[in-house]
Amino acid sequence: MPQKNRTVKSLRQHRDSEVEFVDLFRLGALSSAVSSRGDRYLRLTLEDRTGAIEGFVWQDVELYEKAASPGDVVEVSARLRTHRGRPQLHVTWLRRLDEDERAQVDMADLRPGLDRDTVAACWKRVESAVAEIAHPALRQLVRAYLDDPAFRRAFEESRAAKSMHHAYAGGLLEHTATVLDLVRAVAGVYGAGLNRDLLVAGAFLHDVAKIHEFEDVSGEYTDAGRLVGHIGLGVAEIDRRTRQIPGFPEDLRLHLMHLVLAHHERADWGSPVKPQTLEALVLHHLDLLDARVGGALSWIDQEGVAPGQWTGFWRGGETQLQRTPAFETQPPAVPSMQEIEQQMLRASSDQAEPSEEAEAEPAASPAKSARQTTLF
Repeated sequence: MPQKNRTVKSLRQHRDSEVEFVDLFRLGALSSAVSSRGDRYLRLTLEDRTGAIEGFVWQDVELYEKAASPGDVVEVSARLRTHRGRPQLHVTWLRRLDEDERAQVDMADLRPGLDRDTVAACWKRVESAVAEIAHPALRQLVRAYLDDPAFRRAFEESRAAKSMHHAYAGGLLEHTATVLDLVRAVAGVYGAGLNRDLLVAGAFLHDVAKIHEFEDVSGEYTDAGRLVGHIGLGVAEIDRRTRQIPGFPEDLRLHLMHLVLAHHERADWGSPVKPQTLEALVLHHLDLLDARVGGALSWIDQEGVAPGQWTGFWRGGETQLQRTPAFETQPPAVPSMQEIEQQMLRASSDQAEPSEEAEAEPAASPAKSARQTTLF
C-alpha cells in the first residue's frame, strides 16, 4: 500500500539539488497546454493538508491526460528541482488509487485545510464579534446559525472560493473571522457613522451560503452554486430565517439582505445591486481586502519563493508578487576621528569659559552628543 512520506510544504521549501521521489497526493486540478515550441504538456495541481504545488507532465501526455480527475488520490513519481528560484515538479508517471486503496488513506492528510487549533481560534474570533451584537433580533438571527451543529460542521469544512482566496477546508471560517475583525476595527474608527450591529451581522452572513456552493471534496461548484450562487442562496436563507423570528423588523430585513446582495459591488462579480448604504460600502471593501490579501499570501506561499524573489503571474491580482525582503535596521553611524576631535575641542572650550547654564547643568559628554543616524 502506497504511503504518504513528504508534505507539499517540505517540497516548496526545497532549495538543494534535484531529488526524485514517489508519494501520494490529492489531484486538485489537471489541464493541458501547448508550449512555445508547439509541444503539448499537462499542468497539475497536487495537494495535501499543507498546501498545493504545481507539477508538469512533459512526456506521454495522451496516456496521463485521462489517468485521473480532480479530487482523485494519485500516486506520483516526480523529480523536484528549482527553476528560476521556485520549486517545480516534473512528473514522470502517475496513477489513480482504486477504491480499496483509497479506503486505507486518511483523506485529512491530503485535503488542504486549517489545523484544529486554528479552527478553534477562528471560532473564538467569530463568537467574540457576535457577542457584541446588541440588537435582539439580529442577535437571535445570527445565533440561529451558530447554535446549529450541522451548520457549524459545514461552515468550518468549507472553502471561501474555488481558487482565488482561502480555497481550502476552513477557508470560509477563516475569511469570515478576518472580515469580522476588520469590521470591528473600522466601526471603532467611524463610530456613530455606522450601524455596528448591522455591519457585524452582515459580515457574518455575507458568505454563509458558500456551504451550499461548493462540493465538499472536489471543490467544484454544486448545481445550486452554478444556477443561483451563494449571494442568491444567502439572501433566500436570510429571508426565510428572519420571517421565522416573530416581529423581525421589515426595514432591518431589507438592509440585511442588501448587505449580502451588494457585497461584490459589480454585476460581473455576482452582485445584482451596488452598495447603497454606508454599511454595504464598508462590507464590500473589507471583504475585497481580505480576499486580495488572503489570495496574495496563498500565492506567495504556493510559489515557494524566498525573500526578495518574485512569483509567477498571479491571476487574482493580474501581476507578479515579490516576497518582501527582510530589511535590517542600519546600525548607528560610527563618528570619524575628526568628528570626535572636534567634539572634544568644543567640550574643552565650554569647560574653559563656563556660562550660567553650564554651571547649572553639566555639558553633554561626547558620547551623548555624537551624531547618530538610524534607518528604519
